[in-house]
Amino acid sequence: MWGSGSATIDRSDTAARGDSMQLDQRAGFGLLVGNPAVQGKGARPYTLTGTRIELGFKAREVRSVKARGNGVATGSDWRLTADTIDLLLDQRKLQQAFAWGRKDSTSRANALSARYTIEADSLALDTPNEVLTEARAFGKALSRSKRDSTPTADVDWMTGDSLAARWIQEPDSASGDRGSSGSSESSGSRGSKRSDPHGDASGGRTKSKLHQLIGWGSARSFTHLYNQKDSTAGPSLNYSRGDKIDIALTGDKIDRVIVSGRADGVQLEPKPPAPADTTKKPDPRSPRPPSRRTTSWPPPPCPRPLPRSRRCASPTSSPRGTPRSRSRRRPWPASRTGRATRGSATWPWRTGRSS
Repeated sequence: MWGSGSATIDRSDTAARGDSMQLDQRAGFGLLVGNPAVQGKGARPYTLTGTRIELGFKAREVRSVKARGNGVATGSDWRLTADTIDLLLDQRKLQQAFAWGRKDSTSRANALSARYTIEADSLALDTPNEVLTEARAFGKALSRSKRDSTPTADVDWMTGDSLAARWIQEPDSASGDRGSSGSSESSGSRGSKRSDPHGDASGGRTKSKLHQLIGWGSARSFTHLYNQKDSTAGPSLNYSRGDKIDIALTGDKIDRVIVSGRADGVQLEPKPPAPADTTKKPDPRSPRPPSRRTTSWPPPPCPRPLPRSRRCASPTSSPRGTPRSRSRRRPWPASRTGRATRGSATWPWRTGRSS
């Protein structure tokens, strides 16, 4: 069967479109070219685009969808890009995904989510019943992970010849939120009671959390280790090298890092706060702190004047013609004539007796 000019395929589980289409149900083969796109209609829908898309059928069921050239596969909480992407389905659910670049190494496979990124020459993802359980990367593999989905979150990374990341399923407290940061909801249909790949029977939704990350062959890693007892302290920085690095996580936090085979590395601890120095003397050149004494306003009233009898004699109150001494020193003793003498100078002085 051939079709051209906005050809479409509409099934209960799959919808496909393209400028041209070829379909052979006996051979179990289909081809879409010209801006092709395939969309899955399951409980966890996906979209696959590329330069050319090939469909594989078995017993009239879609078993494989392969994009060749600029392949892009998008899900509810992940995005996969590569030159070639091959999706394998069973029972109308995604079971595995493979992605690889061209042989000339001009393009690489990338898997991206809100918190995790894996890049390598080729990728293999295991998603039994649309539940992400494991991802394997081969050829100069690099993995990055963030503590949270904020742009300023700390980034941990691991690189090696090959990597493996494993997820476990945990109950999703926010079952109404799809595509939460860094997690993948796993249930196929809401309320369906079935066992997940780890044997946990649950009737609600679950989410995938990264549980283990392993690197082989010239492996290197850089991680942030946070103190669980003191949330205000900064993280410790760890850089490790070895033939194999095994990182275990608990509750989105790194629990341990095991390095084997010619292992070495560096561990940097956060600097503790400096204690207060009680023996340090103040610097005389530094400005003095303001005094605690304050000036009251308005100023206090003047003291009450003394009685007239207790006042000291002043020049204005002295009798006319008898000037007072200009000094507070005791004047020279007076003579019998009533005049104080000092050298050739004389001053009139009252002896205190009236004539």
